[in-house]
Amino acid sequence: MNSPAIFDNQQITILNTLYQAYIDGAIALTANVPQVAKVEILNTDVATLNGLPVEIVPAQGANKAIQVLSCVVNFVNNTGDDYNTNMQLQLIEGSSTKVIALSRTDFLGGISATYSQYLTIQQGDSQLSDQVLGNSNVMLSVVGGNPIPNGSPDVTLKVYVIYQVVDFS
Repeated sequence: MNSPAIFDNQQITILNTLYQAYIDGAIALTANVPQVAKVEILNTDVATLNGLPVEIVPAQGANKAIQVLSCVVNFVNNTGDDYNTNMQLQLIEGSSTKVIALSRTDFLGGISATYSQYLTIQQGDSQLSDQVLGNSNVMLSVVGGNPIPNGSPDVTLKVYVIYQVVDFS
């Protein structure tokens, strides 16, 4: 029986880059230990995610940066109602609201559903942000405005961000 893959290709590329930076002496080994932040967001906070983003990873302080390696969000809706506008999740750099990762556009549109999705990491100037954030926090928001419900959804989001802290001091 084959074992499931632990890392996808993007994560392997990131890990190889970090390993090379360690070999080159650019970062210390202790900075390379991946960490997992898990935050559960209840329905009342889902409804205000654009105006009041939820912090997932706090800022790490001067001379330190957060490198986001991946983000997965689990969606659970216990009712037959959902959201019908502003349904795309985004992981943002808190100090500037630059986009780090995006969900599919209809993420909050699941009626009586449970599913998970890997948010796509955005890279380069054309995509607004890198995933290395100097002295800033990481937050979850939605694109375009607060989600507008279709009825009375009962949504819970479980957000998992794998990141590491890079110490430049």
